[in-house]
Amino acid sequence: MNLMQLKVPAGYAVTYNKFYDIDPILSEGNDYLIENWGFFTEDLLQIVKLKIKNGKWYIPESEDALLFDLGWYPDSDINGHYHLRINPINLDT
Repeated sequence: MNLMQLKVPAGYAVTYNKFYDIDPILSEGNDYLIENWGFFTEDLLQIVKLKIKNGKWYIPESEDALLFDLGWYPDSDINGHYHLRINPINLDT
């Protein structure tokens, strides 16, 4: 099993990655839970849009920064689906 191949353009950084190229497997004796649930959770991939300061890339720490967040919803459910959210970074959470 391999991580999903990503083409991330300059100016973005992968800050968390558990997004694998794998199919869900239905758990025996359960109508909806995934046996390999660790690959189908709400936290799979996060990509942040970087900024430049003094000629160097950095991860911004302000609410005007963008966070791309990929997860599986509902968590560990065979009937779930991938969900991509694009949000400003919220430093209060």
